[in-house]
Amino acid sequence: MRAQAKFVCAVMALCFVFLASKNTNADPVTFTLTNPNQVGTVGSVLTFMGSLTNVAAPTVTISGSNFNGLPGFLSFDDTPFVINFLGQSITGGSTLGPLAFFTVTIEAGATPGVYDGVFSVLFDSDNGFGQETNFQTFSIIVQAETPIPEPMTLLLLGSGLAGIVSMKFAKRRRS
Repeated sequence: MRAQAKFVCAVMALCFVFLASKNTNADPVTFTLTNPNQVGTVGSVLTFMGSLTNVAAPTVTISGSNFNGLPGFLSFDDTPFVINFLGQSITGGSTLGPLAFFTVTIEAGATPGVYDGVFSVLFDSDNGFGQETNFQTFSIIVQAETPIPEPMTLLLLGSGLAGIVSMKFAKRRRS
């Protein structure tokens, strides 16, 4: 019985050490998109803005990005990330942003619906952990285009309304 109690204590101690070590190696960079859910129609260019904050003491250097999750009619462009973030160093307690991370263009043939993606930021930390990743999900809501009436349709509608109004006034004059 005593051996079992010692075993249970040893297992609990190992679990505590494991959990404590997980918390001390918490991700030093927080990644926040300021507008993660956007709405557009065909031809819209949606710009996703965000910030990177180094919540830990060591300096980190932004070293890359990854992206996945959108269908072909949503064109992804991370040029803003390359310009604004790539190669930048962020010291402990500092924030970089809000700046543009990427754009998505809704191309012709886009099907209305909600589409989710994931954008990951890669960074090298000076604390010896090598390259780390932080990610953020985002959504694009593609709305159906509202058809714009042709000029002749508007002219026909306007003349019909004018005819109804003139009939109303003619009826009043007879009364």
